[in-house]
Amino acid sequence: MPTGADMAKLKLIIEAAAALAQKEMNNPSAKTASHVGENESIEQIVAPIKAAADGLAMALARIEQDEDATFRTVRELRPRRGISLAADNTIFEAAGKMKAANADAGLVVSDGILVGILTDTDVARKVLADGLDANQVLVSSVMTANPMCVMHSESATQALATMIEHRFRHLPVLDGDGEIEGLLSIEKFLYDAMAAVDRLSSIMAPTNLAKLLDANANAATPMKARTSLNIQLDSLTPVIAADSAVEPAAMLMARRLRVKQNAALLVESNGKPCVGIITPKDLLFRVVARGLSPATTKVSEVMTPQPETIEGTATVLQALHQLQCG
Repeated sequence: MPTGADMAKLKLIIEAAAALAQKEMNNPSAKTASHVGENESIEQIVAPIKAAADGLAMALARIEQDEDATFRTVRELRPRRGISLAADNTIFEAAGKMKAANADAGLVVSDGILVGILTDTDVARKVLADGLDANQVLVSSVMTANPMCVMHSESATQALATMIEHRFRHLPVLDGDGEIEGLLSIEKFLYDAMAAVDRLSSIMAPTNLAKLLDANANAATPMKARTSLNIQLDSLTPVIAADSAVEPAAMLMARRLRVKQNAALLVESNGKPCVGIITPKDLLFRVVARGLSPATTKVSEVMTPQPETIEGTATVLQALHQLQCG
C-alpha cells in the first residue's frame, strides 16, 4: 500500500500530466506543432498523455477507496496460537510436538520470552541435508534466534510487506505488552492476495503463471549468472525420483532454498513427471517425527501422492482460487 508521501507524489504527477494535456489542447507549443503531420491533429498527439493521466487517476481513486475499506489489523487476521518449544528440546522431540499440533513452525520460548523460531525448512536445511541425527541435535542450534516480530495492532498490509521483503512464511505476533500472542502464517493472506489481484486485473492485463514463474526466476538470479542458468538448471530442477532416499531430496531442497527458490519437489516415476510432491513439512512430519532414517527411507514412502495441478497458462487469480477452493 503506498504511503501518504507516495500518494501525494502520484497526485502531483497526475495533475501535471492533465495540465500539460489541457495546455497543449488549448495552445499548442512550437515543439508539439512541429511534430504534427498532415493527417494528425493536436488532439491525436495529446490523447495518449490525457489517457495516461486518466488511467493513473482511476488507479489512485481505487487505492484511496480500498485503503479505508480493506484496512485490517494483524489481530483481525486471527493468527493461530503458536506451539511452544524449548531450546533444549531435540529436533526429534520438537518435530513430534509440531506434528501433533499440525504446525510447520514453532515458537522457541524461555521463561516466557521468545528466543527463536523453528520451521520445517530449518529442519530440512540444517539437519536432514547435513546428515545429522535429529535425536542428537538441539533446537537451539537449528532455530532462527531473535526473530523479527509484528505487533497485533499493526496493519495487516504492513505485516504482509514485511513477510514478502524478508521472504518469511511465519511471523510471531506480540500483544500490547510485548507478550507472545500467536504466529501469523502467510496463508492467512490468501484472501487478501485474491482481492488485490482481482482489483489489479481490472486495470492491467492478467498475468499467467508461466510469466510469473519466469519473472521470479530472473529476479532471483543475478544478471551475470543468467547466461549460465541452463548449465545450472539440472542441479536445481525441482524433480526427485520416487525411489530416491529422503536425504538427497533434503539436500536438493537446501540448495534451492539457498538461491531463494521454493523447496517443494516434484516426484517422478517411470517417466511420469508428477506422481507426487514432497515438501519440508512432509520431511518434518513423516520422517523426523516418526524417527525414520533419511538415508534409507524412500521418497515414495513419505511424499504426497497425486497432487493437484494447474496449467501454466492459468492466471494468478485462477491459481489462487484453486488454492482456496481446491
